[in-house]
Amino acid sequence: MRNSDSAHRNYLLAAAALDGVPAETIYDAHSTLGAALDDPPRPTKGQQGPGTIQLTDTIGAELGTDDRIRFLKPGYAEAVVDYFWVDRPHHVAAFTQWTAEQAASLPRDLGVPLAERVTQWATRYTLAKQSFTVLRAIATQWASTKQLHSHAQDLLVASAVDPTAGKPAREQYLAWAKNPDTQELADRKHTPTALKQALAGALAQLGPAYPQIALKRLSELAANTTDTGVTDAVGDALMALWDQHGLQKTIRTTLTSWFNASQSHYTAAARRAFLHLADRTTLDGTPVLLTRADTDPDSWPLTGWRCALDGDLHRGCHALQHRPHLPRAALHRPQPRSQRLGASPRRATAHRAHQSARRTPHRPARGRPDGSHNHTSASPSDQPARPTPHNP
Repeated sequence: MRNSDSAHRNYLLAAAALDGVPAETIYDAHSTLGAALDDPPRPTKGQQGPGTIQLTDTIGAELGTDDRIRFLKPGYAEAVVDYFWVDRPHHVAAFTQWTAEQAASLPRDLGVPLAERVTQWATRYTLAKQSFTVLRAIATQWASTKQLHSHAQDLLVASAVDPTAGKPAREQYLAWAKNPDTQELADRKHTPTALKQALAGALAQLGPAYPQIALKRLSELAANTTDTGVTDAVGDALMALWDQHGLQKTIRTTLTSWFNASQSHYTAAARRAFLHLADRTTLDGTPVLLTRADTDPDSWPLTGWRCALDGDLHRGCHALQHRPHLPRAALHRPQPRSQRLGASPRRATAHRAHQSARRTPHRPARGRPDGSHNHTSASPSDQPARPTPHNP
């Protein structure tokens, strides 16, 4: 950098980071950048000090007729940021956090392109420093804003699939999922609910590549939250995974364990996920819970309905895992006419599952010689998910 004055350097760096934004925005931004780098600009009065045109000319940029500042040389803006990374490593974290704040405060047409560049910078910083402090702060801030919530998910996904930073990132996400809720975005001991919601969405994207890892972290999110927004996000993530080829069996097994869990948060997440799935139909109107390749009677949807609608979700749920084909007497529960199932997707699912289950051959339950039954309640595993063949 040919400019030795810190005010000029801050203006150059701000213009490079915000390449293509209006001149007024860059002029204001260079002051906030100086404050972020512990180098606030000296206050001026009136027309003291250089103006926008002089500063822009000094840094080798151009003020266009559209009042936007752009660098004349291709790739120059990226070169300025790269130089700063090498020359001022002790300020990289503060700079990256500043750019994330700028992306969240700018209008969408300016903030979204900047967020895409910040995602690359944050991933690069995480990899270089092996620290998730900056990544967490950026993801939390973006997750709390409507226009950048999806970019918070993209940031989490980018780090999780990185060849080097991916494994520690996925381990970090498990720790975040296990932490209690907080509404404070800067809380380090607890996980902000906004970040948990973004994490659930990111796990839905990671599911096809890492199904067991994604489901494990979703189960921890469900077990360690009292926020309905997080619970909804977990249910939506499961619904997205259900649509992935080859994951339905894994989802069924997971919901089964959640229905039988002792923690109410697991059962709440299972109930919400099941109702999400029950609302979905295929193009011909068939409930997705009843679309199976085999023709054997399937009692799983009916038992799932009973668990989802019963006030005591644990009662009768063990049969879902230990006896998938239940005796007719166990499946049939007469209901008042006013409560009989109608034509909605959810009710159609339960009704058709009931009819299917009534055709299930009677299989006596195994028991002890004294007539008692020995069932062991299943609960979600506390062990890390076994990596798939594609896991690093």
